[in-house]
Amino acid sequence: MLTIYTDSHAFRKYKSKWAQIDAPRHYHIFTNKGIENLAKQNNMFIKYQISDSNAFQFWGSEQYVNDIPLHHQNSYGINPKSFAYSKSQMRTFARQANQLNEKGDGDMRAYFLQKSNINS
Repeated sequence: MLTIYTDSHAFRKYKSKWAQIDAPRHYHIFTNKGIENLAKQNNMFIKYQISDSNAFQFWGSEQYVNDIPLHHQNSYGINPKSFAYSKSQMRTFARQANQLNEKGDGDMRAYFLQKSNINS
């Protein structure tokens, strides 16, 4: 299960301008506790989890801060050369994402669930 979640640096930093809110595509945005509860309700537990975020949490959110929609001509995703950040800044965003992943604080997370042993 791959999910975006609000227990992340990017959400705390950008709040309503966090690009991963991505309405209306995301109907649910989870917390880690919410995933734990969902697993428990289905007789499962989180075996392990990894943060799996990338630079998008920064450049997408920065676009929203600057009122640039993701599908606008000046969006990095549409026209990288017109974007306000340099290649160096984009590398910094990627490096920050990797550092947050290492700390478990990225804005996307992969959960590996296992069925609970009902006989114990």
